[in-house]
Amino acid sequence: MGLIMIAFSEADVQSCGLFHDETFVDCSSRRMCVIICSLTFGRVLFINVYVPFKCDEDSIIVFQNELNVIRSVLENNDVSRVIIDGVDWVNTV
Repeated sequence: MGLIMIAFSEADVQSCGLFHDETFVDCSSRRMCVIICSLTFGRVLFINVYVPFKCDEDSIIVFQNELNVIRSVLENNDVSRVIIDGVDWVNTV
């Protein structure tokens, strides 16, 4: 599976008529970036999270903590759709 990245300028996105504004959400995690975009069909929550995982106790604790952060973000933001993405780059190269 390959990674596809498409870059648009803000002017391109606004001119298509779908985009209204964006809000960066402080999730208090150095492993996560959260953005809410208001689009014509509703508010979309984008979560990008980095959670490498190995079968050891430390990884399980980190993984559970990040899941708790995601749950908190979902509970505290009124959105119509959610997109969650994440990659462990070490294991994909």
